[in-house]
Amino acid sequence: MARPGVDRTPAVQRQDVYEIKSPLMLQPGPAALTDGLAELQRISVDIALIGFAPPGLKTPPPNSSSGNHPGNLHHYWDVEFVERLGADPRQVAATLSGEISEAQRHEWSSGTPADWAMETFALARRDAYGLLPRPGDQSTYTLSPAYTKQAEQDVALQLSRAGIRLAFVLNQALVAAAN
Repeated sequence: MARPGVDRTPAVQRQDVYEIKSPLMLQPGPAALTDGLAELQRISVDIALIGFAPPGLKTPPPNSSSGNHPGNLHHYWDVEFVERLGADPRQVAATLSGEISEAQRHEWSSGTPADWAMETFALARRDAYGLLPRPGDQSTYTLSPAYTKQAEQDVALQLSRAGIRLAFVLNQALVAAAN
Protein backbone atom coordinates (compact mmCIF):
# COMPACT_ATOMS: atom_id res chain seq x y z
CA MET A 1 0.00 0.00 0.00
CA ALA A 2 3.03 2.25 -0.26
CA ARG A 3 2.26 3.43 -3.79
CA PRO A 4 1.18 7.06 -4.14
CA GLY A 5 -2.59 7.49 -4.33
CA VAL A 6 -3.48 3.98 -3.15
CA ASP A 7 -4.78 5.40 0.13
CA ARG A 8 -7.42 7.35 -1.83
CA THR A 9 -8.93 4.29 -3.57
CA PRO A 10 -12.44 3.33 -2.41
CA ALA A 11 -11.37 -0.18 -1.40
CA VAL A 12 -8.61 1.12 0.87
CA GLN A 13 -10.87 3.81 2.35
CA ARG A 14 -13.51 1.14 3.13
CA GLN A 15 -10.76 -1.12 4.52
CA ASP A 16 -11.92 -3.65 1.92
CA VAL A 17 -8.45 -4.89 0.95
CA TYR A 18 -7.35 -8.41 1.77
CA GLU A 19 -3.75 -9.53 1.88
CA ILE A 20 -2.62 -12.75 0.32
CA LYS A 21 0.89 -13.57 1.39
CA SER A 22 3.33 -13.34 -1.53
CA PRO A 23 4.69 -16.89 -1.17
CA LEU A 24 1.21 -18.28 -1.77
CA MET A 25 0.90 -16.58 -5.15
CA LEU A 26 4.48 -16.18 -6.33
CA GLN A 27 5.95 -19.60 -5.61
CA PRO A 28 7.03 -21.61 -8.64
CA GLY A 29 5.03 -24.56 -9.88
CA PRO A 30 1.42 -25.61 -9.31
CA ALA A 31 1.43 -24.68 -5.62
CA ALA A 32 0.55 -21.10 -6.55
CA LEU A 33 -2.62 -22.45 -8.10
CA THR A 34 -3.50 -24.71 -5.19
CA ASP A 35 -2.39 -22.65 -2.18
CA GLY A 36 -3.06 -19.24 -3.67
CA LEU A 37 -6.41 -20.29 -5.08
CA ALA A 38 -7.42 -21.78 -1.73
CA GLU A 39 -6.70 -18.44 -0.03
CA LEU A 40 -8.65 -16.55 -2.69
CA GLN A 41 -11.53 -18.97 -2.19
CA ARG A 42 -11.45 -18.50 1.59
CA ILE A 43 -11.63 -14.73 1.23
CA SER A 44 -14.34 -14.95 -1.45
CA VAL A 45 -16.53 -17.25 0.65
CA ASP A 46 -16.23 -14.93 3.64
CA ILE A 47 -17.17 -11.93 1.52
CA ALA A 48 -20.11 -13.78 -0.08
CA LEU A 49 -21.49 -14.94 3.27
CA ILE A 50 -20.99 -11.92 5.50
CA GLY A 51 -19.82 -9.13 3.26
CA PHE A 52 -16.21 -9.06 4.48
CA ALA A 53 -13.38 -11.40 5.40
CA PRO A 54 -12.79 -11.53 9.15
CA PRO A 55 -9.08 -10.90 9.70
CA GLY A 56 -8.78 -12.35 13.18
CA LEU A 57 -10.67 -14.01 15.98
CA LYS A 58 -10.08 -14.29 19.68
CA THR A 59 -11.69 -16.76 22.02
CA PRO A 60 -10.65 -18.29 25.33
CA PRO A 61 -8.85 -21.61 24.95
CA PRO A 62 -10.86 -24.71 25.98
CA ASN A 63 -11.18 -25.13 29.74
CA SER A 64 -9.79 -21.67 30.36
CA SER A 65 -11.49 -18.59 31.68
CA SER A 66 -8.83 -16.09 30.66
CA GLY A 67 -6.61 -15.19 27.76
CA ASN A 68 -7.16 -15.04 24.04
CA HIS A 69 -6.21 -17.45 21.31
CA PRO A 70 -5.94 -15.64 17.98
CA GLY A 71 -6.73 -17.41 14.72
CA ASN A 72 -8.99 -17.15 11.71
CA LEU A 73 -12.57 -18.31 11.34
CA HIS A 74 -11.72 -21.28 9.13
CA HIS A 75 -9.07 -22.44 11.59
CA TYR A 76 -11.57 -22.34 14.43
CA TRP A 77 -14.18 -24.37 12.58
CA ASP A 78 -11.73 -26.81 10.98
CA VAL A 79 -9.43 -27.35 13.97
CA GLU A 80 -10.24 -25.66 17.27
CA PHE A 81 -13.90 -26.64 17.57
CA VAL A 82 -13.16 -30.17 16.36
CA GLU A 83 -10.40 -30.58 18.95
CA ARG A 84 -12.78 -29.45 21.67
CA LEU A 85 -14.81 -32.61 21.05
CA GLY A 86 -11.96 -34.63 22.53
CA ALA A 87 -8.29 -35.51 22.19
CA ASP A 88 -8.75 -39.09 20.99
CA PRO A 89 -10.30 -39.25 17.51
CA ARG A 90 -11.47 -42.85 18.04
CA GLN A 91 -13.23 -41.92 21.25
CA VAL A 92 -14.84 -38.89 19.59
CA ALA A 93 -16.03 -41.10 16.70
CA ALA A 94 -17.42 -43.69 19.12
CA THR A 95 -19.22 -41.03 21.14
CA LEU A 96 -20.70 -39.34 18.07
CA SER A 97 -21.78 -42.58 16.40
CA GLY A 98 -23.38 -43.75 19.66
CA GLU A 99 -25.59 -40.65 19.67
CA ILE A 100 -26.97 -41.11 16.14
CA SER A 101 -30.57 -42.31 16.10
CA GLU A 102 -31.97 -44.65 13.47
CA ALA A 103 -34.17 -41.79 12.22
CA GLN A 104 -31.10 -39.57 11.78
CA ARG A 105 -29.23 -42.39 10.04
CA HIS A 106 -32.12 -42.77 7.59
CA GLU A 107 -32.53 -39.00 7.06
CA TRP A 108 -28.82 -38.36 6.53
CA SER A 109 -28.55 -41.24 4.03
CA SER A 110 -30.95 -39.55 1.65
CA GLY A 111 -30.30 -36.79 -0.84
CA THR A 112 -27.32 -36.07 -3.01
CA PRO A 113 -23.90 -34.55 -2.36
CA ALA A 114 -25.24 -31.32 -3.85
CA ASP A 115 -28.09 -31.36 -1.32
CA TRP A 116 -25.62 -32.00 1.49
CA ALA A 117 -23.41 -29.13 0.33
CA MET A 118 -26.37 -26.73 0.34
CA GLU A 119 -27.37 -27.95 3.80
CA THR A 120 -23.84 -27.24 5.02
CA PHE A 121 -23.83 -23.84 3.34
CA ALA A 122 -27.09 -22.93 5.10
CA LEU A 123 -25.69 -24.02 8.47
CA ALA A 124 -22.51 -22.01 7.91
CA ARG A 125 -24.44 -18.95 6.87
CA ARG A 126 -26.81 -19.22 9.83
CA ASP A 127 -24.34 -20.10 12.60
CA ALA A 128 -20.69 -19.66 11.60
CA TYR A 129 -21.30 -16.28 10.00
CA GLY A 130 -24.78 -15.29 11.19
CA LEU A 131 -23.91 -15.58 14.87
CA LEU A 132 -20.51 -13.92 14.47
CA PRO A 133 -20.29 -10.90 16.81
CA ARG A 134 -19.40 -7.44 15.59
CA PRO A 135 -15.69 -6.83 15.22
CA GLY A 136 -13.91 -5.11 18.05
CA ASP A 137 -10.64 -3.23 18.19
CA GLN A 138 -8.31 -3.80 15.26
CA SER A 139 -11.07 -5.64 13.38
CA THR A 140 -10.78 -8.71 15.58
CA TYR A 141 -13.62 -10.79 16.98
CA THR A 142 -14.12 -12.16 20.43
CA LEU A 143 -16.21 -15.28 20.23
CA SER A 144 -18.72 -15.58 23.03
CA PRO A 145 -19.27 -18.77 25.02
CA ALA A 146 -22.68 -19.05 23.30
CA TYR A 147 -21.07 -18.85 19.84
CA THR A 148 -18.45 -21.42 20.84
CA LYS A 149 -21.09 -23.79 22.26
CA GLN A 150 -23.18 -23.56 19.08
CA ALA A 151 -20.06 -24.11 16.97
CA GLU A 152 -19.13 -27.23 18.94
CA GLN A 153 -22.68 -28.58 18.50
CA ASP A 154 -22.58 -27.82 14.77
CA VAL A 155 -19.19 -29.49 14.36
CA ALA A 156 -20.43 -32.61 16.15
CA LEU A 157 -23.54 -32.65 13.96
CA GLN A 158 -21.56 -32.19 10.75
CA LEU A 159 -19.05 -34.90 11.66
CA SER A 160 -21.92 -37.26 12.46
CA ARG A 161 -23.64 -36.50 9.17
CA ALA A 162 -20.35 -36.91 7.30
CA GLY A 163 -19.77 -40.34 8.81
CA ILE A 164 -23.23 -41.56 7.86
CA ARG A 165 -22.99 -40.08 4.39
CA LEU A 166 -19.54 -41.52 3.74
CA ALA A 167 -20.81 -44.96 4.76
CA PHE A 168 -23.85 -44.49 2.50
CA VAL A 169 -21.73 -43.53 -0.52
CA LEU A 170 -19.25 -46.36 0.10
CA ASN A 171 -22.06 -48.90 0.48
CA GLN A 172 -23.60 -47.73 -2.80
CA ALA A 173 -20.24 -47.99 -4.57
CA LEU A 174 -19.54 -51.46 -3.18
CA VAL A 175 -22.99 -52.75 -4.14
CA ALA A 176 -22.58 -51.34 -7.63
CA ALA A 177 -19.12 -52.90 -7.95
CA ALA A 178 -20.47 -56.29 -6.83
CA ASN A 179 -23.16 -56.27 -9.53
